Amino acid sequence: YSGNTDPLKMDVRDDKDNIILKILEEFSILSFYMNMKYKGFVINDRLILSKIPKINKHQSINNVQFYLGKLSSDHIILKKNLSLPQINPGFVGMNFSLIKEDSKYLGIIRYTNYSIDLKTGLYHIRGPKIISYLVYIELDLSFDVIYHKIVNDISGLKNYDAIAEGLEDPIIFKINNELWLSCTSLQSNQTSLPQINICKLNKDKDICLRCPIESPLSTPEKNWLPFISEDCKINFFRCGYGSSQPFSIESVGLPQSSGYLKTERRLIEYDLDLSRFKGSAGPVQYGENKYLFMVHESVVKPRETPTYYYNRFIVTDKTFKIMAMTLPWKFSDLNLEFCRSMILSGEGKLLCTVSINDNESWVYIISLDYVKENLKDINFFKLT
Repeated sequence: YSGNTDPLKMDVRDDKDNIILKILEEFSILSFYMNMKYKGFVINDRLILSKIPKINKHQSINNVQFYLGKLSSDHIILKKNLSLPQINPGFVGMNFSLIKEDSKYLGIIRYTNYSIDLKTGLYHIRGPKIISYLVYIELDLSFDVIYHKIVNDISGLKNYDAIAEGLEDPIIFKINNELWLSCTSLQSNQTSLPQINICKLNKDKDICLRCPIESPLSTPEKNWLPFISEDCKINFFRCGYGSSQPFSIESVGLPQSSGYLKTERRLIEYDLDLSRFKGSAGPVQYGENKYLFMVHESVVKPRETPTYYYNRFIVTDKTFKIMAMTLPWKFSDLNLEFCRSMILSGEGKLLCTVSINDNESWVYIISLDYVKENLKDINFFKLT
């Protein structure tokens, strides 16, 4: 036992919990060197997800990347780096989402004017500020681009001056055979606070309606995951990263004109600390009355390396209460990876759209066996 208390004078009965936590924290490091990586990985993850306030989570979070496993090639059915159109010099495509329609895929991709130094993690912005714009794309079944068009915002909604311009991280979806998307904007308010926007595309694939959604907690909001209910409401699975209320279902009626919206919300409570989860992709139907999502977490080391992203699948019941999830994992060996959409692609296959290091766009088709083999009941992740 290491601490300020002399172990010879310490009443073990009074400090038993602290001793156990300290042993677990040390084991989560030592196991890496003792041919016990899986046990260390599990304990490390349980420490991170625990609500016990005395845990040194910073240490455990930094340990995660040494235990992570990469998606096995046995479970990868297809992996393709998309050849994207070069539209404006100095802009690169990233963070794209797809839906399937008949014999092609429809998608939205973000183009932006920055790159990341993979050694230092520093951003290099080509211009006075970060600028993003959206491009509508169509892909054939081989994932080759057959059509593209810059998406113009003709909604008439006011944009405020902000530290970053444009719409970011879009997710495309359909309502009544019309194309919609959700995205993030820093220009929807006077404080540059990131805010979720709902957008409708017209037949020319321009934004004809845009509705910013007020944050339920007046906090920065990103990466809400949209789904449509039977009554045509737009619902979001909200992962409020760093929030005291990290999970909720946020619902709005189908907007008929541009303007600001407030959501109806339903909180989802857990015995675990899931405040590090950020929304990636989903939901997709997973069996009867169940849904599959993907979330991501990150390790930030300023001025050292790019932020380190890793993923996990979660399965919810029809009320969107989490039933099971996987331990963290990665698509690749690289730091930054962000999945923005998932499509069930034939029996036993899952298509994922993945941005790598903010400068490459990949399609992965993976076997659903990987999900089934790695899902664990939510109680598995409890420390006690």
